[in-house]
Amino acid sequence: MKHFYNLRPLSSVLKKAAQLAQCLAILAIMAWPFSKGFAQAPAISYSTPQTYTAYVPMTTLSPSNTGGAVTAPGFNTSTTTLNTGISDANCVAIGSDGNLYIGESSGQISVYTPGGGPATVYKTGFGPVTGICADPSNNIYLADGTYIWEILAGGGAASKVGAFTQATGVAIDAGNNLYVTQPGGVAELLSYRYAETQRSNVASPQGVAVDANGIVYVGDQSSQAFYKIAPNNVQTQISSAITPQAITVDPSGNVYLASSAGLYMISAGGAGPFLVGSGTSFNATGIAVDANFNLYLANGTITETQPNGGYFIKPALLQGLTFDMTSGQISGTPGVIAANNNYTITAYNASGWPHVYRRAPAGRQHVYRVQSNNINITGSIGRN
Repeated sequence: MKHFYNLRPLSSVLKKAAQLAQCLAILAIMAWPFSKGFAQAPAISYSTPQTYTAYVPMTTLSPSNTGGAVTAPGFNTSTTTLNTGISDANCVAIGSDGNLYIGESSGQISVYTPGGGPATVYKTGFGPVTGICADPSNNIYLADGTYIWEILAGGGAASKVGAFTQATGVAIDAGNNLYVTQPGGVAELLSYRYAETQRSNVASPQGVAVDANGIVYVGDQSSQAFYKIAPNNVQTQISSAITPQAITVDPSGNVYLASSAGLYMISAGGAGPFLVGSGTSFNATGIAVDANFNLYLANGTITETQPNGGYFIKPALLQGLTFDMTSGQISGTPGVIAANNNYTITAYNASGWPHVYRRAPAGRQHVYRVQSNNINITGSIGRN
């Protein structure tokens, strides 16, 4: 007996196999969000308004969340390179006009409007710019390794400030006092024009910033340490394992440290430093943060990133109160009498159905929109 077999060409079999593999891949992609449990953005709320009495411990105020879980405080490691047209950026500051002022190794200051580009020339004629800051009137101050310069708002005349000869970094506080790094420590120049005083003894300072309470933060390359200096000049070592290359403080009082090991953060309540971003994205020589917690990093180019976890509050809480960035809780004892104030708290996670696909060396990867929900806390902290 003869047997007859219906043999298909090999090419046809391979084609069917490829189609089947494609179908299985599609099913896997469709099943992916179900495995994530329909992850979603946080949806937080607080019981408000609240009234607290000064000098009396408050009952801890906690958020409720009916949305996706709020992840640990952190920032996206996938930074976005801004269209500045600059390749030699050393440092960056945010002006009172919301623009970025960029110091370059060529000795030039450029200005960039977020969302626009490219940057335009603001002022030239300096040495390699290694530090930059802006005051509330949008006067720009810069260090070029030798001098401290002031550029009047709007790109006016530039003039030397103080008698510095080895200035490498500069920061300014709400009282227009300048803090300048130079070999041997940090000097303070009262109202940016009077006699300087030594604020710290740091052999090789790297990066400097000051918060609303007049606390100065500085790194030391020689000892690989990080310090804070109180207004009474008491110097405290915060860490012996982090060497910041750049430091900044946001309007809420959180401190950010860019280092070769990643991005570290100290909360306004003093918790930390804790790692909030790892990888070479945060190996920057300059750093700035705006009122919406967008972070800008200078390292040749200017890159931007945003939070992808944690609770963030603005403005800063009053003296005696603490905000927990992990739980969103407010606690403590109000230490001052104050009028009503509104606070906005934003909760972040990196969840949701992917809305953008990007090509990566290993193939296609999912990119998520970082989502948040704002709430206002309205309350008075004072005697009634």
